[in-house]
Amino acid sequence: MAGSLDAKQISFAVTSTGAVAGSAVDDSKNRFFGHLTKGWNGRIWNEDAITWKASAPSSIPAKEVPDWEFGFVQIAEATQFQAFYSSRIPSEGAIILDYFIKPAMTQTILLDGGSSTASEPWYREPGGNVQPGGRIEAASGDHPGLAVPLRLENKVCSYVKNYLFHVFMDRRFWTVFAAKPPGGPIQYVGHFAWRVRYEFMLKWQNKAAVVSKNASVVTVPSKGESGRPTEAAIQAMLDAPKGPRANEVGTKAQMSTETGADPNRRDPPRRFANTPADFWTQT
Repeated sequence: MAGSLDAKQISFAVTSTGAVAGSAVDDSKNRFFGHLTKGWNGRIWNEDAITWKASAPSSIPAKEVPDWEFGFVQIAEATQFQAFYSSRIPSEGAIILDYFIKPAMTQTILLDGGSSTASEPWYREPGGNVQPGGRIEAASGDHPGLAVPLRLENKVCSYVKNYLFHVFMDRRFWTVFAAKPPGGPIQYVGHFAWRVRYEFMLKWQNKAAVVSKNASVVTVPSKGESGRPTEAAIQAMLDAPKGPRANEVGTKAQMSTETGADPNRRDPPRRFANTPADFWTQT
């Protein structure tokens, strides 16, 4: 099949208005969430917080366009994810969780998926459409989130409860507008790179978690650029975009870490020296 999309004339708009990192606790008071405010309904991530739309002129014969696939390939890098749990008094210990390292996570450059049913390598099912003038357009979005336990039991201190003190998750993403002819190689037309870092510090007042510091960072450009991403770390994945999806790998890493052992989980017998005196207060 002949033809392609003209990367030099791509239009790639990215919208992140209102995507501001916030936090919440579930109704059972057992889980702590990080969200981007927009697209959070108070209980779950129900909408995309960051959205994008890309289009480019097509030289594909009109009768062949329905046989092509157009959409987005998204690659996620699991950069850092740690959670620290402190205690009411120094002798009740601490817990350190390190999710994005071996053996819990053995691969940190991953094919991302915004739908559990999306066919490989697409982020969501391809769904481009032809615009007036022959441009091919596609749109999508994302809302990366954070979820960790509020309390864990310390394995070396008689399973006394330790309480969430500090958590951060840092992830990078490359969102790539792509076209794929039937039976042919995928063509990368344009892309943008972005980052979400959730970071919160907590204190406990009357047995309830209170965020004392939100140092989260959301970095999203307002538009994409033409062509394939050039970062060396993701070239192998771009060459062969396949493998387990980021959400699947991340969920397994969390379960393995939270119930696991060193180096993913450590249970020191004394709480952290930097635990503030008012970390746990009760009136």
